[in-house]
Amino acid sequence: MASRACALRQAAVAARRTTEAPAARRAVVLGARQAFPAAAVRRSLSGSAFSLEPPEETLWPDQKPAEGVSYALNWSICGSGVVPFGKAFRNLRLPELAAAGGSLLDTSAPGDAVYATVEKGVKELLGSASNTLYVQDCALGTMLANEVPIRIITDNAAAAAAFKTFCSAARTVPLPEYEEDVTVLLSSVASSPYIASSKAQKTVIMGGSFNTEALAKHVAAIASDSFLDRGVLPMFGSGAANVVYLGAGFESGAKVKYGFSFSSAGFCRLYAEGGELANSLPMPKAVVMFANDATGAIPAASVLDAAQVCVCLPLLSAQGERVWVLQAKDRKGARRLAQSYRAPYGHKPDRFFAFF
Repeated sequence: MASRACALRQAAVAARRTTEAPAARRAVVLGARQAFPAAAVRRSLSGSAFSLEPPEETLWPDQKPAEGVSYALNWSICGSGVVPFGKAFRNLRLPELAAAGGSLLDTSAPGDAVYATVEKGVKELLGSASNTLYVQDCALGTMLANEVPIRIITDNAAAAAAFKTFCSAARTVPLPEYEEDVTVLLSSVASSPYIASSKAQKTVIMGGSFNTEALAKHVAAIASDSFLDRGVLPMFGSGAANVVYLGAGFESGAKVKYGFSFSSAGFCRLYAEGGELANSLPMPKAVVMFANDATGAIPAASVLDAAQVCVCLPLLSAQGERVWVLQAKDRKGARRLAQSYRAPYGHKPDRFFAFF
């Protein structure tokens, strides 16, 4: 009896194998999805077929910097505050910028705008896929030792050319090592020309026009810390006949209108203006600074803060020059103090700074 029951069980197993094997094979061929029932339920294979879709593929364009596709440049532009979706070119030569076309809509003085109100819009406009960006990396300072890196990002090839002509040439720094101290963002789209700047962001934003005088004024307002961090003293003002005027109103007849910089390495222009002058200049015979007075007779000008004085005086002393710092109520008082100081020492200083 026991042997008969055993034979029946073996026959049932053999029959089940015979019936299930084709179904299992069909499941493999058809790609059937296997069901996962609860543990108490016998596992089985579903007979429904399904198809597998191929995975999505994203094709990255080949890098062709000459055609405006460069991953390194795109990341660098992102670091300057703009996310580019279109083409971008870096440091094109003037003939190449001329061939790229574009025209300056206006070069008249722009109106002042509030930085926070224009920042987002300009960055979005410049980053648009329909725009081609022109990036020019230049310098503030015609001497290599005094230069402060400055960059413009614009959708206007002519504005990039004007910026390249106005600023000083910079040393070549490859990407991704390059990082500017001052950023200029210029969009050609604007209902009327405007300019704004942020000292915290070290950025100047321009819209609709490129005006060198307005740009130099805003750069002077935000860039002092960048110079001082490099051990360079910025001298924003004009100069002529070996005299530097750190104040407004002396630009007429000046060979240099937009400033100088001074360090232990030497004295030079900030911008490329006065191209007939050498990159490294002899120290001026006089540096004249004015401050505001109650009557308004003295024009408004730069006033050195404590940090600038700490940089300025040691640099001058390192040149072996005699420097006096005088404090007086007005210009006449400063002149009297200077004369009284000359008497006991028997000489006049190479330079003296008067604070009113």
